[in-house]
Amino acid sequence: MAAERDRVKAAADWAQAAQRADEASGHALAMTRARAVADLVEAAGSAKEAARLLGRQPPIVSRLVTKALAVGEGQATPTGVLVRGLGKDQVHAAVRSHDIPAIAGLTHTRSMRSLWSAAVRRVSARSPDAGRLSPFQPSPAEWGVRLQPVIAARAAEDLPLRVLETGLWAHRDRPWQQASPARLLFPESVRELRAAALLECVFEPAALDPSTWGSSGTPVVPPWLAARTQWQLDTLGLPLAYVAVLSQGHDWRLYRLPFEPEQAGALRLAAEDFLNAVARVEPPAEHDRGFTAKDLATVTAEAERLAHLGAEAERTAEANEDFGQREVRLGQQILEDIAHAARRGSYELSQVLGHHHLANVDFLLRPS
Repeated sequence: MAAERDRVKAAADWAQAAQRADEASGHALAMTRARAVADLVEAAGSAKEAARLLGRQPPIVSRLVTKALAVGEGQATPTGVLVRGLGKDQVHAAVRSHDIPAIAGLTHTRSMRSLWSAAVRRVSARSPDAGRLSPFQPSPAEWGVRLQPVIAARAAEDLPLRVLETGLWAHRDRPWQQASPARLLFPESVRELRAAALLECVFEPAALDPSTWGSSGTPVVPPWLAARTQWQLDTLGLPLAYVAVLSQGHDWRLYRLPFEPEQAGALRLAAEDFLNAVARVEPPAEHDRGFTAKDLATVTAEAERLAHLGAEAERTAEANEDFGQREVRLGQQILEDIAHAARRGSYELSQVLGHHHLANVDFLLRPS
């Protein structure tokens, strides 16, 4: 009961703050306000109770909820459907784009264990976590939310497509696979709103690390962002994503990421394993190795490099009677696992590298 009260209070605080921010911005944040009020109605259980908490008339609250639910209406994507048409169980037992980096072990900001705990609570309660940042908390994530309309508007100047706000989407054949891109992009000359690409908006307060961020126009972005973007493309069935990035308040870049089927397939495997762990109420194993530092695009090359070293070590073992048959068999097994992982994708490789202890594979890296 106390947790439920806290959830309602957090939703009310967020809705009130969004209301103040919208009024102060000349209603530039009207959609943020509408979504915050819609979340409060869900948490409070009725528009009447939400109106009481906000000190507003119920009809005003109802109009805001209608506005929030209407985002994305009339838009179409090759494989996506608006979540508005899904049942509650399908909405709650889901993996969304912001979950994927943690599930795939590609971020240090949130562990897969904490994500699993939150998912188990959400599914058990059949209600979403409040889990919202205070609108006045000076964090990069908070500023990213506030600056998203600005970044999207700037990106629209560089793109020969209509840039429209959108809603939460699910894959038509996999309702648990969901994504909420910042914007969808539509051809200017076509009246039908059928998306051609999507846009992600990112705010980075510090200078971009050149080891993970490429030049504007390239597809080189950090692994966590690549995973999130590929998940969105896979959910909606789109061939292309643009990622607009503003760093240090002045460094502007626009990246272009095509759809990568192999990466998307690997992420789906990771998500399915995660959802199975949620269903069993069994905590998933965390990623044991430093896979988070590897770019998704370089994982297969890394597997091939290790396989080459392993083959060299195996040839050395055959010529060295003291090496021992046990090490040879172990090396062969690891090589088979790595080759299989490379075929299936980055997630599988991360699991193989995590399950084989460093002491067992050290001889593969030992100079001959």
